[in-house]
Amino acid sequence: MGDTDKTGESGRDALDHAAPSGALLRAIIELTDDAVITCDPRAVVTYFSENAERLLGRTPRDVEGGPIGTLFAPHLQGEVDEVIARVGAGECIRHFETEIVRPDGLPIPVSLSL
Repeated sequence: MGDTDKTGESGRDALDHAAPSGALLRAIIELTDDAVITCDPRAVVTYFSENAERLLGRTPRDVEGGPIGTLFAPHLQGEVDEVIARVGAGECIRHFETEIVRPDGLPIPVSLSL
């Protein structure tokens, strides 16, 4: 992404002209191997990607509209609530190591960026 684009701009400015923001975001989400989950300011899930569905064993219908905290192991709930509060206060967190529990009970170790 550091190359100059057809408008002659490079870096972050080039992204502004690469594609309409919705199309660019959609392409990024579809091309990543990561689970992508978005939440509103109250930590309610607003989007659950196809890879999230594949990796975490839940459908968007199961998750969207509910609290993000329900995805995590019960014994980690306090830690997860603390991190969610920090993000809600504006902090950026990279590589929060925790575990999500699939509906079949299988714990999945994850590294989250919030």
